Amino acid sequence: MPDIFLTNGAGASATLSTTGASILELALDSKNLIPRAKDATKVFAGAVLAPWQNRLANGEWVDPKGRTLRNPINEVSLGNAHHGLVFDAEFSVKEQKTNSITFEHLIGESAGYPFKVNLEISYELTEFEFTCRFTATNKGQEIAPFVIGFHPYFAIGDSGPAFLTLPAQSFYTQTKSKTPDEKVPSANSDFDFSKGRALAGLEIDDFFTDLVVNAGEIVSRLDTADWVIELHQSENLKHLVVYLTDHFDSDSGVISALALEPASGAANAFNNQQDLVLINPGESFSGHWGVRLATK
Repeated sequence: MPDIFLTNGAGASATLSTTGASILELALDSKNLIPRAKDATKVFAGAVLAPWQNRLANGEWVDPKGRTLRNPINEVSLGNAHHGLVFDAEFSVKEQKTNSITFEHLIGESAGYPFKVNLEISYELTEFEFTCRFTATNKGQEIAPFVIGFHPYFAIGDSGPAFLTLPAQSFYTQTKSKTPDEKVPSANSDFDFSKGRALAGLEIDDFFTDLVVNAGEIVSRLDTADWVIELHQSENLKHLVVYLTDHFDSDSGVISALALEPASGAANAFNNQQDLVLINPGESFSGHWGVRLATK
């Protein structure tokens, strides 16, 4: 499908795709925050991740009825089903305005996920903020286990002056297949970002939780040489995946980028049950996240 463009004022623009309801590019106040990937689907750039986020170990899980369910492995090197079923699915456009859009997609019953969940993903752009709202509605007859996550990459330029602050009180150690193992307090550890840490020289692809809520929202902060943003998420998005890469293949060349991935449940939540949402038939699960420019 052709790209979809949102604008609001001279310096605010977003490029979206019906594939994965993905955020391909974002600029606020003429500051380029989200870079366009050469192959967005390959790196899940800006995509919606559902009905699980991150890795499902071995692609297998046991549902509430005791059925062992299997999903295709798309992370062959580690043996996982990665980032759900909709990152490459086609969403329809339910409503569109100059500065906002609502996408819709029905997750149909499959061998690995025998449930029907309708997803509505809405984006709204203002001059200094970009907001995403989601609603997942169970259209089936059974309780539907569900997790949702999002995968925006932010272009950080030179990682030398970049600085990340997270409101996380815990992180997860990882198994060899890069799924969560044990939840550990982050205070006074190498995973303590509560007072901010420089990104220069760091290797990070990790899971954070026990996020501090302040005035009804969870706020992380990313400082770069060119701009400062706050990534905010609703209280029911209780997890955050952080991934730093110096090899993001953008349309303008290979750059450094940081993925800040808000999520409702843990990686491998279908197996470890960490904040796994159970949506009753006819009921919905809703929340929001967004990014806004902050003052230096």
